[in-house]
Formats: sequence, C-alpha cells, structure tokens
Amino acid sequence: MATVSVEERIDELDKTRKKVLSVVEIADQILHELANDHPSEEVVKKSTTTFASLLESIERELTQHINHLVSVSKEQQQEHVTYTQEKDCELALMRVSQVKKMIEKAIELHHAPLSSIQNNEIEHMDQS
Repeated sequence: MATVSVEERIDELDKTRKKVLSVVEIADQILHELANDHPSEEVVKKSTTTFASLLESIERELTQHINHLVSVSKEQQQEHVTYTQEKDCELALMRVSQVKKMIEKAIELHHAPLSSIQNNEIEHMDQS
C-alpha cells in the first residue's frame, strides 16, 4: 500500500463509518419489510445482497486499518529497540575511550623516568 497521510486515513475511516451507518439502515429496512404482512421477496433479496456486500467491504477496510495500526506499532517498537541499542553502543564507546585514556596514562607513567614522576606528584600536591 502506498504511503497515505494521516488526513487520508481519517477520511478513509470516516467513509467506513458511513458505510457502517448504511448497513444499519439497510438492516432496518429489511426488518421492516419482513415485518409487513406481505413482504416483497424481491426487495428482501436485493436488500440482503446489498447488506452482505457492504458488510464484506466494511470488514475488508477495517482489516486494512487494523493491519496498518499493527504495522505502525511494530515500527515504533523497532525504533525504540534501535534507539536503545544505539544508546548502549554509545555508552560502551565512551567507556572504551575512558579505558584507553587510562591505559595511555599508565603506559606514559611506566615509560617516564622516576624523577619526572616524583616531580609531577610534587607539582600536583602543590596545586591541591
């Protein structure tokens, strides 16, 4: 099905609503005809054929609307899952970056001469 705007979907639902009203009116006409002392078989057959046809059309349209809503619901759930996975990945990358900095600092301290480390510690204490 092609992409349909929200307004078009609302219009389609409104048309379906009007069909439901028509089905109820046709059912009322059939019942009135059958309540007559001498119901017309032709009128009853024509009305029941129209009733059944319209009812099938309504069922098809409502099924399409329900399927669309299910599809949209699944897309939203998938978007949420994707967002959560992206956030998890982003946080993991941040942790990796922090660990990398800590490792680089440890390597730097390991390779630095003992005297420069002591000087750094003394300077750090003076600043505190």
